[in-house]
Amino acid sequence: MKSASLQSFFEECRAAETSDAIGQVVDQIEQKIATMRAERAGMEGQLQEAIVAGRDPGKIHTAIAQLDQDLMTLEAARAGFSQKQADARKLEDAAAKNALLGKHGQQSQELEAATKEFAAAVEKARATGARVAGLAKQQERTVVQLEVLGERRLTKASGIIRAAIGEVRRGDGVSEYGRRIDIALEDVLSDNPSIMRRAQILRRGRFGESNQARDMATEGWMKLASVKAEAW
Repeated sequence: MKSASLQSFFEECRAAETSDAIGQVVDQIEQKIATMRAERAGMEGQLQEAIVAGRDPGKIHTAIAQLDQDLMTLEAARAGFSQKQADARKLEDAAAKNALLGKHGQQSQELEAATKEFAAAVEKARATGARVAGLAKQQERTVVQLEVLGERRLTKASGIIRAAIGEVRRGDGVSEYGRRIDIALEDVLSDNPSIMRRAQILRRGRFGESNQARDMATEGWMKLASVKAEAW
């Protein structure tokens, strides 16, 4: 028969439901088993002393028998709670998996919706970009016609585009998609002849280059800007 202390201990142990809590119960049972085994070893010594001294060893035998019974109970309880822990862990893993599957499904739907929205925005940007290009060409032709007539104080298409786009971010702290969009905006700006000419001025300022290398680079930028201007 279990001792009263063990009965109370097992009642507390049965309250554990999660695998972690049950694992703590198993640890407590193992500690009790180790303590009882040490206690039993001490009683074995007392039993030998009692026999040598000629004292009645009956009480010691009874105590050892109770310890043996409690040890058997604890070892059985350890096996039972270990199995309960394994079963609880399986249920928890299954619940965690189902939760992740639900999360995966929700994220997949949100990703699909966001991608469709992104594709629609890109398509709109493509169409708007073509409109910008066409308007820019028309505006530049008008500027050329006005300059032939002597008008000099005119707003160029490149200036309008640059001012409308504003400062382009460099992609810091954004996703790869965001970085590519920033690069695309820079490409739009670089397609303007005035931007190409400004770039050749910046190009001349690179540290460590010889004057000849800078002049060659500048000449190349100017030729490229001229080709761009003719294309416009």
